[in-house]
Amino acid sequence: LPTGTIGTNVLFRDLLLEQMESFINSFISNMPDTLRQFQISEDDQRKRILGGVPSQARSTLYDQDLDLERFLVIIAYAFDLRTDAAEAFWEDPDSNLYGFLQWASKRQSTPRVGAFCELLRSISRNEVCATAAHKFLLDQGSDRILDHLGRGARVDDVEGDGRGGDGRVL
Repeated sequence: LPTGTIGTNVLFRDLLLEQMESFINSFISNMPDTLRQFQISEDDQRKRILGGVPSQARSTLYDQDLDLERFLVIIAYAFDLRTDAAEAFWEDPDSNLYGFLQWASKRQSTPRVGAFCELLRSISRNEVCATAAHKFLLDQGSDRILDHLGRGARVDDVEGDGRGGDGRVL
């Protein structure tokens, strides 16, 4: 911190991050429909933007809700450099956290891919987690997860009904 600024108490920071971890785990476990609605809403807005909206109306559309992207970034910040907490994502492939990673990795728009990559980086900071993340990417097919990094997302990649372009439910 620059001189003259007030730092946060380490105990407070740790307590806050533990509470964020608990909230994130509970939100993922108990509100999957809300997460899907966030995705559907973002995808619908993105389709309208990419689908030929007149230029004067685009300025209002760029102020879109990016709730799912924000949620991914919040998770990234809450788990960054907290390797013990991050291991919860990798411990059990049948857990809600691992299932969330699988769901979040599929058929994402370009901005969400960036947020997902930040999340993945934050929960892969030690050797055990990095190995688990590598295995996850291999199992999921990293070319599908990160396919938007090399090209812009196409309108037909995004379906407004919560399904990927190939019809699979996300």
